[in-house]
Amino acid sequence: MRTKTLLLVAALSAAGLATSMAQSNVYSLNVVGYVNRTLNGNGQYTLLANPLQAATNTLDGIVASVAVPFMTVQKWNNATVSFSTYTRNAANSNWLPPGSGGTSLNPGEGFFVKNPSNDLTLTFVGEVLQGTLTVDFPAVNNLVGNKFPDTGLMTSMQFTNVPAGNRVLLWNETLQAYATYTKTTTSWLPPPGAGPSLGVAEGFFQQNLTNNGIWNGPSSWVRNATVQ
Repeated sequence: MRTKTLLLVAALSAAGLATSMAQSNVYSLNVVGYVNRTLNGNGQYTLLANPLQAATNTLDGIVASVAVPFMTVQKWNNATVSFSTYTRNAANSNWLPPGSGGTSLNPGEGFFVKNPSNDLTLTFVGEVLQGTLTVDFPAVNNLVGNKFPDTGLMTSMQFTNVPAGNRVLLWNETLQAYATYTKTTTSWLPPPGAGPSLGVAEGFFQQNLTNNGIWNGPSSWVRNATVQ
């Protein structure tokens, strides 16, 4: 996976904030930054997830700046159990179907981008969400992502409360295929059992299944994250 990440940190203040903090001993720090991700070209798919709270978390707000004619974005639709596809028009001025530029790409939502051009760099810009972060898994198949811009083993990201039988499907950009990890009672398959490792701004499919392949019901991924 080709990933370049850079976070810029800044303290944002408002008028009167210093006074209120002095009186209450409550301190607030908003962290803003950006994350660069490569969109593989030549018609390949890249699976992404928005890792930052942008000013506008929509298709137009996140992807339009690097869009090229006939680029497609796909989001999983739990209601129809299929992908909803949005295509950049030939003039590169809008998305089809009409009005789909307002489609949400919120933090924690996963989406595929199929790039018919050369490799492109998509830059996510926004606030780093901190504190208790929750990603909901309402259906059997959920296309989601990490709300915090870090990388590493998902177990280190507190992805530990899923029951045995749950699956995580990561997208292998080289093979253009899924790699599947299955939770056991004590570890993960395949061996050595460390479980999936998630890249920054990388989306993944989560399947709410038991060992018997039965839907386990709605669940969620809750983690605590703070910029150090």
